[in-house]
Amino acid sequence: MRIFTTKLLGLALTGLILSSCSQMATFEDTDLMNEQAADKAGAKLTPFGSGNMNAMILEGGGDYLVNCITPESGDAYKATGSLSGTWGGRDGDKFSKTLNVEVWNTMTTIEYRFLMSGEGGNLQYYDEATEEWLAAGALTDGEVKVVSRPLLSGWNAGDVITEQWRQVGAGSQLGKDGDNIVENGVVSYTLIGICTTTTISDGIVDLCEDAVYTITADVSSFGAFTGGVLEIRDGNDQMVASVNVTESVKTVSYDFSSGIAGDYTFTAHYVRSDPFRYQESESAPITVTVIECVVGCEATFIHDDSDALNRDSQPYNFTYKPSENMTNVLVEFTFAQGVAVTGSGDFIGFTRNGNQEDPKSSVWSKTMSFEACKTYTFTVDLTPDCSGSSGNSNVWTDFKVASASKKTTNTPTITESCAN
Repeated sequence: MRIFTTKLLGLALTGLILSSCSQMATFEDTDLMNEQAADKAGAKLTPFGSGNMNAMILEGGGDYLVNCITPESGDAYKATGSLSGTWGGRDGDKFSKTLNVEVWNTMTTIEYRFLMSGEGGNLQYYDEATEEWLAAGALTDGEVKVVSRPLLSGWNAGDVITEQWRQVGAGSQLGKDGDNIVENGVVSYTLIGICTTTTISDGIVDLCEDAVYTITADVSSFGAFTGGVLEIRDGNDQMVASVNVTESVKTVSYDFSSGIAGDYTFTAHYVRSDPFRYQESESAPITVTVIECVVGCEATFIHDDSDALNRDSQPYNFTYKPSENMTNVLVEFTFAQGVAVTGSGDFIGFTRNGNQEDPKSSVWSKTMSFEACKTYTFTVDLTPDCSGSSGNSNVWTDFKVASASKKTTNTPTITESCAN
């Protein structure tokens, strides 16, 4: 199977504003525990485009309609912003601080990283359930403050999470206007969907007219992946097979055949359904080549058979004519274990690989492609091991193509005389 993976670009994030003013306040620091549930946090989930439109757009990030995440993508597509404030008397006595913010989402959480430069104080968020400002922990100069929120179970790509943040204490207050929520204290974050991978079976060459070739496509992703449609499309981008993707169904097949020789192209596509959590993906194209096959030709297999020949005779010629085209099939000769084998013609390239099921035989094999009704000649010189024997010795016993024996009553086992 070829495998071809969705584009991994990034996260689409919009809007973080934290304003500054010069009020002073005191605050009792209480760490925010990770086990606080999303419905107790300051998160508000809204459809894309209906978030706080007064919020600034952070730098970085990506496009939720194009980009996607994996368990390993981490903060590769984070968005960043910063907030600065000054306080004090005359110009020479003023102090300053800056709060830098990084935001992204994983498959299960929204992640914030706050970094204070200057006297820290405490970080707070607004809990809409209780309509109170709650502690998110202390901010320390030069140290990263990690806040991780669980995503709501029904989240989709393009949803906007809106939260209110502020810093209090230790000089100038950032993003704070008393106990009021200020428009420029809002984090507005657009969730990015999860990557998918779509694969399609390998192409095939030399498919006879009207013969059937089954094309199979698969799609995979992470977590409880479900939803959307998996399609197989032809070279005109017309859908020829499809299936709704569920927890147990992620494969679709198409039986292709054509009475007209030529090259036929197919691709597999995973198409999301809006609203969506899993991003679209497609495979690279495959090509199925249909050819005109010669009809009215019977397969034949013959060899030079003469018990009168001895081990010093000329080589044997094995002649095979297939009735159909065959690509990359296993061809096998079975000789006696002790026989010395050399060959020419189409036998060149055969190697001895043994036969574990029959220790008395020795199998020589090669992978070949055949053209219908063309004659192939395998010239083989066989010298038996006659040590300790005065009778006849078998030197050849079978010929197989794609595991099917071509030996008949007209092609008996070949023996050589060991008599002096």
